[in-house]
Amino acid sequence: MKIFPLFVSSILALSCFNANAESRTNANNFNYDYAQIGYYFSNNTDAKGGLTLSTSYDIYDHVNILTNYSFSVRSKHKAPDKYKRKDYSLGLGYHLSLNDYMEQTDLFAELLLLNTHASATMAGENSKSDESGRALALGLRKRLTDDMELIARIDKPSVPVSDTIFGLGLLYKYSNSTTLGLNFNTGADDGSEVLTASMRWSL
Repeated sequence: MKIFPLFVSSILALSCFNANAESRTNANNFNYDYAQIGYYFSNNTDAKGGLTLSTSYDIYDHVNILTNYSFSVRSKHKAPDKYKRKDYSLGLGYHLSLNDYMEQTDLFAELLLLNTHASATMAGENSKSDESGRALALGLRKRLTDDMELIARIDKPSVPVSDTIFGLGLLYKYSNSTTLGLNFNTGADDGSEVLTASMRWSL
């Protein structure tokens, strides 16, 4: 299943929903309307790092639409050996305040459609793979201070691997519209660990 056309369509849809932003109420502790850019670093032997773009937007109370695109290119050893990978995701999230139990805390869940495309050129031979699947995520957002937020989450994707991924991140509110982030993921069976630095803009 190709997610890229849906990814583009969802970006256009976000612009339409933005016109009605003031008519919606958000009973949660955090902003779920944002666009984010980041760069990730990994100890994976193929995808050592790359660019990631993502968006989130509330379409109903407690329900947000999510998109993500990541791209990685790595030249191995010497040209022409090269590895390229593109990942797309599109899904829905549900978020709920837990203030009755934990102050300044939200619970969130996400259901995502995934598409991963990878190509490699090694010793003059080309290979390609194209996989589609889904992922389920569950997590918490906790406000530590007025400007600092902690995010903990568990992801269970079906592609490119079906490992359980654990993530821990910090968000720092740099200004009213800009947030800086640092996130660490681990748990893959191949031992891959990912560190992502990001910048987020409120919509």
